[in-house]
Amino acid sequence: MYIWLMSSMNIFQIWDSIGRKTPFAVRRANWRDEFYAVVERIDCEQLPYGKAYGYPTVNGKYSDHWEHDKKWKVDRWIPNGGSYQWTLVEDVAITTNNLYSSNEVDGASEFTNPGISIPL
Repeated sequence: MYIWLMSSMNIFQIWDSIGRKTPFAVRRANWRDEFYAVVERIDCEQLPYGKAYGYPTVNGKYSDHWEHDKKWKVDRWIPNGGSYQWTLVEDVAITTNNLYSSNEVDGASEFTNPGISIPL
């Protein structure tokens, strides 16, 4: 077993450990330092699982990393939020105002990014 697996948590455990506040930034254990996701909202009826919503970044700017995932594309549901391979990313400035606009496409809402950066 790798050491990083022993210290990693899932997104819902991280959210609980920081006082259930959003937004916050997380990184999967196998991501490079320039990648992280911003968690904007959590739906959690019972720990340690639920649904986490947000978006991925590269160097503090929006990334299309999850655009292949239908659940993320429709409502920004973060893939694998319940897996035990996430860590809290501290010391990043998070701006969530108007990062996306919602467009109705074939009965489903899709989110597009106007190119707003998230300062580090």
